[in-house]
Amino acid sequence: MLTAIQIIVFKQGGTQAPRWVSPVVIGWFIITLVLANVLPQWLADDLTAAGYHAIDDPRVISRVSRGAGFIYLKSE
Repeated sequence: MLTAIQIIVFKQGGTQAPRWVSPVVIGWFIITLVLANVLPQWLADDLTAAGYHAIDDPRVISRVSRGAGFIYLKSE
């Protein structure tokens, strides 16, 4: 994103970033944070709808991060 903004600004012959750069970068950051929180839930819902179920693998569970594993097995 930042490289694209640099290329656009330099091709326009500018040496300073225009006013629209800050809102674009902040919006890109917010969208990235939202996607990082929404996509895992969406993927888990899709896998569950396709007939998979989450399993706990003792090799993956640690004392540091407790919670459901990210290993899915096809239901018979």
